[in-house]
Amino acid sequence: MSDTLKYLRYRLRHSIPRGNGGKLLLTLLLVLALPAGIVLVRQIQNYKTNAVLDTASIYFSPSSQNLPPDSNFKIMTDMKTNQVGFVRVEFTIDPTKVNLSSEITVTSRLATIVQKSTMAEVNSSGTGIIVAALSTTDRGNPLTGINEIANFNVHVVSTQANATGTLSITNSGVQLIDMQSLVVPFTSSTASLALNVASPSSTGTGIPSVTGTIAITNTPTPLITSTVTSTPTFTPTLTSTKTPTPTQVVATNTLTPTATGTTAPTATAAPKPGDANGDGLVNITDIGIVVDAYGTLPPSDPRADLNKDGFVNILDVGIIIDNYGK
Repeated sequence: MSDTLKYLRYRLRHSIPRGNGGKLLLTLLLVLALPAGIVLVRQIQNYKTNAVLDTASIYFSPSSQNLPPDSNFKIMTDMKTNQVGFVRVEFTIDPTKVNLSSEITVTSRLATIVQKSTMAEVNSSGTGIIVAALSTTDRGNPLTGINEIANFNVHVVSTQANATGTLSITNSGVQLIDMQSLVVPFTSSTASLALNVASPSSTGTGIPSVTGTIAITNTPTPLITSTVTSTPTFTPTLTSTKTPTPTQVVATNTLTPTATGTTAPTATAAPKPGDANGDGLVNITDIGIVVDAYGTLPPSDPRADLNKDGFVNILDVGIIIDNYGK
């Protein structure tokens, strides 16, 4: 090839007359050849520009994550049908919120590492750069389809509850070059971070929550013991305001109610301790009556004041606990 070029140059030099006429002829040939050269260059450029290249994508995996704990993130690419041999990727973090907790590990497929930011550099500047290519012995196995480019661990440094952050690809700092030295077009996406997600907490109002096992939990947890052992005996004083049809009823109970009406009403047995609704049982219904009136003064439901002290409080709950199921 070199010998051919030398021969053509020799023939051109000796075929053009010497002197001003020869120089004029040479200039004319150059002027005529210049447009042809420009057209040829443009055709080459158009060939490269019009080459059918699939649009690749660059993304993080996972695309969203809660921190803490520390999590591993991968920079992934989907090269589609392109055959890529050179990669430059730039990504950013907010170092006031998150840091890298490991060095960047580049995939073994890109064995020729031109540049790789250290963990300290990323945590200081907030920017990480990876420049790598196929090894000279692996040019026949370019990147195509889905591939991992690199991975690293991320650690939360912000103490703000329910904060957010991102891992982002800097598009202006990305280059994907295929095996024909063509620039592959691409799109990118970010990873969303939820930082220091606080668990929802319930704030009590002082009313104990009663479960099916009668486990009472309350923020101010008073010590409920079985010291409330007094069994109140009621000697109700019945005041009748109605004048029912006189029906002589002989009270057979040992309790002797004092009746002030014109007739003696039927005396009933002393209510069972903790039986707020008087159905003869101490159960969840009675607990509901006490809970509904808990903390009211005077009691919103007099039945809930089991010890008749004018308050509906933990003492009334204790009476139910001591007699529950009896």
